[in-house]
Amino acid sequence: MLIKQTLKFLPLGLDRGLLGSQAYRVKIPANRQDLLVGQVLSKKYYVLSLLGQGGMNLVYKAKDLQTNKIVAVKALRTDGLSDQSVVTRFQREVQVLNRLNHPRIVGVHDYGTSKRGQPFFVMDYLEGKSLNQVLRKDGRLSVERFQDVFVQVAAAIQHAHKHGAIHRDLKPGNIMLVKLGNTEDYVKIVDFGIAKLVEEASKLTRMGEVWGSPIYMSPEQATGINTDERTDIYSLGIVMYEALTGEVPFLGKNYVETLSKQISEPPLPFDELCPEFQIPRVFERIIFKALEKAPEARYQTMTELKHDLERALSANRKAPVNQQAARKNQQRTTISEVIDFAPPENSSMNIAQTIRSTFNKIKAIAQPQPEVKESAKESNFHTPIQAMRRPSHSRTVVREKSNSLPIKEIKITLMLLAIFVSFWAISSNQYVANFVIQSLVEMDVIPKSAQKDIQMQPPENQYDQSQMQNQDSSQSQSSEKPGLLD
Repeated sequence: MLIKQTLKFLPLGLDRGLLGSQAYRVKIPANRQDLLVGQVLSKKYYVLSLLGQGGMNLVYKAKDLQTNKIVAVKALRTDGLSDQSVVTRFQREVQVLNRLNHPRIVGVHDYGTSKRGQPFFVMDYLEGKSLNQVLRKDGRLSVERFQDVFVQVAAAIQHAHKHGAIHRDLKPGNIMLVKLGNTEDYVKIVDFGIAKLVEEASKLTRMGEVWGSPIYMSPEQATGINTDERTDIYSLGIVMYEALTGEVPFLGKNYVETLSKQISEPPLPFDELCPEFQIPRVFERIIFKALEKAPEARYQTMTELKHDLERALSANRKAPVNQQAARKNQQRTTISEVIDFAPPENSSMNIAQTIRSTFNKIKAIAQPQPEVKESAKESNFHTPIQAMRRPSHSRTVVREKSNSLPIKEIKITLMLLAIFVSFWAISSNQYVANFVIQSLVEMDVIPKSAQKDIQMQPPENQYDQSQMQNQDSSQSQSSEKPGLLD
């Protein structure tokens, strides 16, 4: 953050000589040693102001004089020119970004050197906030916003890994959320300053360098051993943990204690750290798998992590209602409501009444209804013949269902048959069995010609309540007749 900034105008003569008759208002930082504000880089980019600064880099806002487009310029400090390793890392960032071409990774447009020998490159100018700023101002993310943001982050890092680049410094400050179209959270990954190319892995391992932010550093990165794509998975796990809970999982009093926690301590479960947030378990499983200390126990690729993030909330989302399925469910509910599986009393009379009532209701439901499609003006024509007498231009096609029972009704009937047979087996009442057979004949399930062969005694057309009571009382007095209840 700059202190004691002053605003000045360029002299008119210099302004006209360089850029024509237009004047620009620029911000001049206090540190004039690295001053690029007011200069024209590569005869093309006019530096307007200083946007930010890091350890060895400065980022400026500039204008492309050929296209009038606002761009960002990242330049190396003059202090780093004497350190070849710093210069090499700056050049590697340009090399990595040139290799990558993804909409959610900041793009590089040009590369050059200032008059003082400072290397710089021109990249996209992003208008938005970093995830770090969002978390500090608004607090933790909602689960829906969390999923949206980190699916984008995983997609960008997945692209980098596919092209042999490891970021090695994933943290909220390097995840930009910019406004693009109708979205406020369009992700842009920035700062590949310590990114590593896969082909350079062995060289950097021998050097034993430890680069990155301790709070977001993987255990293998903290110990200086070989790192691969899984180190980005661990760092992203810490960022996700912080985004959902508002707290980082590992934070010591100093650099060494923080690294020690990264290497040895497990993260606190969400129900212990913040039970009031009620974070879905699925996100906890994803994050804790990414935070496994051993690289082989984590997600092995960013593709796997992205896959799980995309499907994390799918179980909680309601599928669109299917009207046909809704009608089936409604019909199934109606049928279940009319079936009474438990007679009020254990007697043949109540069983017979229950079966008769149930069959009548089932027949009413299963009775085919004609489907008539007609307009308001043609409501007087209800039959095919009457409809055919209408003029051809206004003829209505009327279709009727077949009188035969559909397959689903047959299945229901067979299920009921099994239930009624169970009633008959319990009651051992021949009249109930004959009533079942007669009802099945009426519903065209059993042929009428086979009725006499399967009935236990000559059928009776109708049974009223008084007749069945007399039959029951007379049968109870004679113990010699078979099939009676004791």
